Amino acid sequence: MGSTTRALRLPAAAALLLAPQLAPARAAQRLDLDFELEERYDDNITDLSDRQIDRLEDDPQSGCTGSSNCRFLIESPDDFITIGHLDARWTTRPLKRRETVVGAGLDGWRYARNPVKDYNKLGLFAEQELTASRKHLATLRGWVSRIPSYYVRQLTDDAASFEAGETIRTAADYERTDYGARWEQQIVADRLRTFVGYEVERRDYDASFDERDSDTRRLTLKLRGHVPGPRLRLELVYGHGTRDAEGDRPDTPIPDDDVSYDYDSWGLSVGVPWRAGRGGGLSFGASTEDRDFTTDNLFDTLRYGRTDERTRQYVAVEQKLMRDLELSAEWRHRENDAEFLPGFESNKDIVDYDDNRYTVGLRYRVRVRSREPEP
Repeated sequence: MGSTTRALRLPAAAALLLAPQLAPARAAQRLDLDFELEERYDDNITDLSDRQIDRLEDDPQSGCTGSSNCRFLIESPDDFITIGHLDARWTTRPLKRRETVVGAGLDGWRYARNPVKDYNKLGLFAEQELTASRKHLATLRGWVSRIPSYYVRQLTDDAASFEAGETIRTAADYERTDYGARWEQQIVADRLRTFVGYEVERRDYDASFDERDSDTRRLTLKLRGHVPGPRLRLELVYGHGTRDAEGDRPDTPIPDDDVSYDYDSWGLSVGVPWRAGRGGGLSFGASTEDRDFTTDNLFDTLRYGRTDERTRQYVAVEQKLMRDLELSAEWRHRENDAEFLPGFESNKDIVDYDDNRYTVGLRYRVRVRSREPEP
């Protein structure tokens, strides 16, 4: 009898030890809703050069004949922008110890003096934890977003200008669709992680600029680390991409511009949080991009054989004023140095720039979280 009892105890003990592993995963579910409302001032909403800004300020209706052929549709280079963002995320756990998140976001940008720049953006995403380990967590994220209409600025319609015998300017506007995926791998828990992402950006311009329709493919490698003592955040980013534009169309009287290019970029940023007052932080960084235009049109003197070296530096500050209210400010310096083939150097005056920009914003943020009882 004693041997029989001992024989029964062994499998019973094993069953108790294995029960948590064999039990079906409990589907903890959570719904998060985030709402942000920001009022921001931007001193250059369409990235105009200093020369273009001077021309706009001297004569906002430059080139207009009636209501057409205007050099500018904006009334001022700067503007106050109201930005609304609504984000919803559903978190569940159909796989044991691995969260699944699906969500959607809606953004709206409204310009006080220049409504031609107003636009909306809708996005969907899904994220899946691939490992149960918190120390070496791996996550896969996929997304798609769409902007139905985005105004760039007034551009010269070369084909229409050729037929009319005079310069014809048209509003450049496009639909934009982005989709992509990103792998995130935690190397050292809460200290070091890496990201590998691939994204496609598709632009569909209006009929006047079909040659600019394009697919831009980007590969991004990112390394992000946290220094525990001063609580610094360091981020190193490398990017490689190709913009493949439609280019010349056979039904136009002259060769259309081909805006295709390849690029490589590097960036480094540093974040410094602080707890003074209600908390905030400082971030700064720099990036460089080498861009090679790939057109084979010898008559496109603005792009044939051209290479650009683009640099950017920024400093940004965020400070909480109240629980849900935040003040933000950012200064950015941008510079472009273009190199042309011999004989085309005069174009540098058109494409080179060296400018400073800044934005100031007040952001109100509300988060609502609900959790369903676990079964």
